[in-house]
Amino acid sequence: AGIFTEVVQPDGRIIIGGYFNTVHGESHSNIARLLPNGEIDPSFHVIGYTGVVQALALTSDGKILVGGDIYNNVNLSGIMRLNSDGTIDPTFALNQAINYVKDIQVESNGKILVAGQFGNEKVFRLNSNGTVDASFISGFSANYPVYTICPLANGKIVVGGEFTTFGGSQYQGIARLTNFGGVDAFFTPVLFDAQASSVVTTIKQDSDGSLIVAGSFELQNGQRNIARISADGIVDATFDPLFESYSSIHDFSFQDNGELVVVGDFSTINGYVVEDVAALSSSGDYLPAFDCEASSTYTSAVFTIQEMINGGLFIGGSFTEINGFGKNRMASIFGFDPYLGETVLQEESTLLYPNPTSASCKIQAKYAASVVSVKAVNSLGQLIPLNWSEADAGLNVDLQPLTKGFYVLRVETITGTTNYPLVID
Repeated sequence: AGIFTEVVQPDGRIIIGGYFNTVHGESHSNIARLLPNGEIDPSFHVIGYTGVVQALALTSDGKILVGGDIYNNVNLSGIMRLNSDGTIDPTFALNQAINYVKDIQVESNGKILVAGQFGNEKVFRLNSNGTVDASFISGFSANYPVYTICPLANGKIVVGGEFTTFGGSQYQGIARLTNFGGVDAFFTPVLFDAQASSVVTTIKQDSDGSLIVAGSFELQNGQRNIARISADGIVDATFDPLFESYSSIHDFSFQDNGELVVVGDFSTINGYVVEDVAALSSSGDYLPAFDCEASSTYTSAVFTIQEMINGGLFIGGSFTEINGFGKNRMASIFGFDPYLGETVLQEESTLLYPNPTSASCKIQAKYAASVVSVKAVNSLGQLIPLNWSEADAGLNVDLQPLTKGFYVLRVETITGTTNYPLVID
């Protein structure tokens, strides 16, 4: 069981997909929606389909595209569109059977790029109503699976996967397509080590136009599992975190300061012991101050990571613990706390609201009577004392001394300290 994909809606609710039967003890088959505080959204329930969910995407009108090895009783197999309440949208007029789907990306014009299997094609495009876009012809595309699609700002499309040829041309792992699906011959082939595994699972474009490519691979220059290349395919040899052999990166998230948080199945970076989650600088150096370890009694991995609207990160996978806390397949990571020197996790048994906020907040918790102090930690690691008072089942906290930004709220009690992420808007 595990969470393989997720997407954050504009209102902060989080849709998760994968292979599972229950979420927080409630019956949800492979797809569910969480409220921003991590609780199940009772207004969302999907029925009438079977199969593992491997891809999610949002449309501009608030509907949800779902892909994977799935079959539903409204459309054909592989992909479906849901209304905002989770009901299957019958107006999504898919007119071809799709074997499976690995990735879905919605273009600015509403058309839908899909990586998967449709006849001989591994990459295809649908119109916004679900019909196959006949103008997109990828020349029988790849000889092996495509796992990821990255639409570029100029309309071209970069794809990654396990292939060695694309459209009859020699492109291993990565290829660039024109807007109409043909192979772009002006893209420089990335040179992989022929003796090592070469699987690209994620490609995303950075704000400077470069591409970060991740997966389980080794380039001819020795770089493993993650690389930065130009939009034309030139490898940046200076970006090399030194990941171990026989490991993989499944996903990553760009941070506002240029850093990356990467997740996958790995245990060392440049000699440092890590567990499936790590932060890298913009130049690719490992950042040991970001200390987050995913683990499980059995094999664990983190498959997906998304930024939440409060600035934190939501991860999903097959793990059962984060930093020793029980976190079954999903967790919220609220960034590096410079004062504590550790990763701050959302505690599911407590709730801070509203968040973001400005003047005050309430913390719903059972330990209000034992509170000793409440302080905010700013981005410089400075402690700012705050006034607080007991309230029904919690605390009221006066936030007037705080200016706009991200903080960690430290609540000290007679038995210990609890940390909460806090955004002042």
